[in-house]
Amino acid sequence: MPLLSAIISILIGNFLIGLLFKPALERLGEIREELLSIVLPLDDVHMRSFRAKPWKAEKLAEEDETARRSINEILRKYTLAYRSFRRIGTLFLLALLVLVNFTIVAAAFSLWGMPVLCVLATAVILGAARILAADAYPSPEQLGNLDYLVSHFSNVHPESLIRLLNIGVQRITSEKGSQLILSCGVHLTGYKFFAVMTNEDQSQHHFIAYGKVSSSTRVDQVILPEYFRWHVAVGDLDPQWPNGLQLPVWVHLFVFIPTPIGWKDIGVNPYFVSHELWTPFPGDPAQAGETLGLTICNPRSRDREVTFRREKNWFRESWEICSLNVEAEKNHFRLRRLIRFYRRELENSTDISTLSGSRLPPILR
Repeated sequence: MPLLSAIISILIGNFLIGLLFKPALERLGEIREELLSIVLPLDDVHMRSFRAKPWKAEKLAEEDETARRSINEILRKYTLAYRSFRRIGTLFLLALLVLVNFTIVAAAFSLWGMPVLCVLATAVILGAARILAADAYPSPEQLGNLDYLVSHFSNVHPESLIRLLNIGVQRITSEKGSQLILSCGVHLTGYKFFAVMTNEDQSQHHFIAYGKVSSSTRVDQVILPEYFRWHVAVGDLDPQWPNGLQLPVWVHLFVFIPTPIGWKDIGVNPYFVSHELWTPFPGDPAQAGETLGLTICNPRSRDREVTFRREKNWFRESWEICSLNVEAEKNHFRLRRLIRFYRRELENSTDISTLSGSRLPPILR
């Protein structure tokens, strides 16, 4: 009887692997290979490639957009394939557990030892599946994490991640009201940001948002035939704005891309961009118009007056802002003073926090 049970288990297991499990797994592998084949050049590589030719900024932007579109399509295909694979994998794992435990029951001679062996076998199979799944079968959320991309895909360099993200901050209006959002060309997770809305000389702050974009952060997808954007809401704006604000109004964004696991470089800089959000009309300075467009973070937009470090191991992740130059003769020194004021909150943040109105800090001199 035990031998017959083992033979039946092997036959059914091979049937499930050959007919269902293997094709689904091979499909995931093929899609991952597509992701490995994409190359997004670094900024200096672009410079060298165009140095001997007439400069064509449109060509460079087209190459970047093509790479982003390919990545978006691959991640979407992977998500669909993963859902199918997960259903099949769950069925396969349950069948494996049933067959193994049935074999143990059939072979056991002791009623006391049988439950112990069943529990032990189940725990070993589930534990092995959990350990192997993280590497062999990453979930879409895991595949879209900056740490995972840098650690498992040799064609994704840490400095190219800002090109992949194509991230900026803008205002949108919907039935929910007016919101400030992070607009991204590819939705990746694991980075931190600090966004501020100020008057022109940055002496008054009207709105502050900071935190970490994680897999639990809500994101709205805007997918059109020729257009991919992801919107992460960072906070609701006062519906009366810009009325009552000192014009023009500017919005500023710092983006902290995490350093790969194992890096010890403490001189990593965040990326910084800013642009005018509301500007006064030339004929009537009391009236404001919205400035259309989106200023995007790029490899050349580092703020070298700020450095930070990120460390991570199996048990914890820590962020540290190592230095902030807040000398008055430096550009944007008031914004850095604001970051210094919220330094610990930003370092320890795991979600997005928004401050406006009476919750804003006093003027920082």
